[in-house]
Amino acid sequence: MKKILLIAGLLYLFGCTTISEVITIGPDLYIISATSPGYEKSIEKVYETAGQTCDQENKQLLRTKMDNEISSPSDIVMYTVILEFRCLDSDHPAFIRADEKRESDQIIEVR
Repeated sequence: MKKILLIAGLLYLFGCTTISEVITIGPDLYIISATSPGYEKSIEKVYETAGQTCDQENKQLLRTKMDNEISSPSDIVMYTVILEFRCLDSDHPAFIRADEKRESDQIIEVR
């Protein structure tokens, strides 16, 4: 009996993730959410689906915002991760790190 409960619990823990559809909320801007009993599983699912969305467009994923919600509808804690992301070309200026030199980093002297 204990084995059956353990197996059922593991199936629930690792197999019960609900993921929303990817919703377009602006130009190249999307939102998606996932809910599961495991926080890491929710994060994994939203990034996996967001990455597939950008791959289909031959673009790169750029996270713009991520929120977390915790709820307990019963005795089990559920974690919801909401990911807002953009799908951009790999040479988009948003991918340039703040510490990298840019063409616009020229010093202009006024004499």
